[in-house]
Amino acid sequence: MASVIGDAIFTHGTLEALNWERQRRFSEEVLHLRSVRHVPIEAGVIAGRSNFGAVTIATKNAHEQGIENRWVVVVETATEVEEAHRRALSRRDDFAIRNIGELSSRAGVTSFLVHDGDGNWWEVTDRAIESFIAPFESA
Repeated sequence: MASVIGDAIFTHGTLEALNWERQRRFSEEVLHLRSVRHVPIEAGVIAGRSNFGAVTIATKNAHEQGIENRWVVVVETATEVEEAHRRALSRRDDFAIRNIGELSSRAGVTSFLVHDGDGNWWEVTDRAIESFIAPFESA
């Protein structure tokens, strides 16, 4: 059956922030994501090396994001995950980070979770980017 929309490109999601400037700094200085303020209100776009990104909107009523709806940031190696974990712990207060999970290593994948000051969850992992694409290629 044909889809309602047809051929489409998934470009971004929307991220709520209580403090846009803090979220921008967290995105750049902790997650190493690019950030651009593209409109004159407290909003901007963050993205990594891929073309996928998140539009960040400042709101006084940001909803708490559940851990199951986390954003995933992929780095190359377990060492990079471990270094990111160490640096996040050392800068926790700079960004009002609510929680930094323990390092986890399962099936050759190293990761940890971060609950940022705006209530959003992030996973930093060295899981191969191909593992996110492979299920679609074999479907």
